[in-house]
Amino acid sequence: SNLLLLLLVLFENIQVGNNRSETRSAFAFSPLRSPYLLAGVSAALSIHLLGMNLPVLREVLKTEPVSLATWAALLPLALTVLVAMEIHKWTWAKRYPPR
Repeated sequence: SNLLLLLLVLFENIQVGNNRSETRSAFAFSPLRSPYLLAGVSAALSIHLLGMNLPVLREVLKTEPVSLATWAALLPLALTVLVAMEIHKWTWAKRYPPR
């Protein structure tokens, strides 16, 4: 469940940046254009990391630290949401071009 929670957090952090526009690519926007969004996502991820790594919070939340190898395995899985949404935006733009 610890890995599933981390995967969901990574999905959501990636999707936040992707949801800045329903029609334009996530790569069309600089992450620095939305400093509050970047700060919020960074803060949320930091809190999650604290929950996994601080002994007091690990005991309360029943989590465990995650190895770098696990992070390396989960990140490509989390990026699938970005790939799927970029394909959706591209096909939508082809089907319904702006007027």
